[in-house]
Amino acid sequence: MKRNHALLLSILGISSLLTADVLIDMRFNEGSGNTALNQGSLANGTIVGSNRPAPAYTGSGTGVGGVGDALTWTSEQTGRANFFQSVDIADNSGTNNLSAWTFAVWWKSDGTFDNGLNDSNPLNGDRATLFATVSDHSSDAGIHIGLNNSFSTGPQYYIRMGDGSNSAAAFGGTDMNVSGRSTAFDDDWNFLAVTFDHSLGTDKVRIYKGDLNTGVSSMFLSSGAFDAITGTGVANPALAGISIGDGLGGFAAESSFYGELDNVYFADEALDVSALDQLRASAAIPEPSTLLLSLSACMAWLFYKRRR
Repeated sequence: MKRNHALLLSILGISSLLTADVLIDMRFNEGSGNTALNQGSLANGTIVGSNRPAPAYTGSGTGVGGVGDALTWTSEQTGRANFFQSVDIADNSGTNNLSAWTFAVWWKSDGTFDNGLNDSNPLNGDRATLFATVSDHSSDAGIHIGLNNSFSTGPQYYIRMGDGSNSAAAFGGTDMNVSGRSTAFDDDWNFLAVTFDHSLGTDKVRIYKGDLNTGVSSMFLSSGAFDAITGTGVANPALAGISIGDGLGGFAAESSFYGELDNVYFADEALDVSALDQLRASAAIPEPSTLLLSLSACMAWLFYKRRR
């Protein structure tokens, strides 16, 4: 499947994505069970819930662009140890010591909740986790990416990373959705991409947005916030792992996401805007097996027409 996926990207002209080592490429199209297949180089994910319902499949045709499936988080939980709902990868060693990386995801908040966070407990600074490689968000190692709820600025993306000795954090993009409102998230599918590139003199962390009908554009540059950070650092082995949709182990300062996630991507290279837009556009492309069947049907039809 991984080989077919690379071949498909090549056929479609998305060759610039093939230079990166893709660690995570999850489409959430399994439909049932507790395994999230990963077409990247890391292990498959395990769909888990502790004292909360595990993320559930939304059904065929409900994913990004009406293609495939997605996962939904149905019970927002303000961070508490051993209260979590997430897709976990047991080993995060592939994300350690990276001097460049790209994270991308499609997300959609639940309309009954504001900003993917619980309205009944709208704590200023409450963070809904999208992606984490260590359990303690305040540690000097690893990566945390999420949504931040702020009374003063409205919803923002939250990025924190550390190289093992130093860490930095940034809150970026008060205009979270592509329709132009700055006070609430859109309830449609949103494309988020975050890149880090240590080789840059400044603006090492960059945040991009898009949707199914709007190309990728930059919405935040980190300025000097991450200038001293050399990479992702080495996580404490006792805290090792990757969590999607919640903090690892329900860390007390993190909250679970509330809504739907699809097409989670993580690679060891900072993709540029053009490559990110290719990644965004590929969301509506069927899986390789489906596409190949469609191409075969088209070829058979053309052959039939020529014979007539």
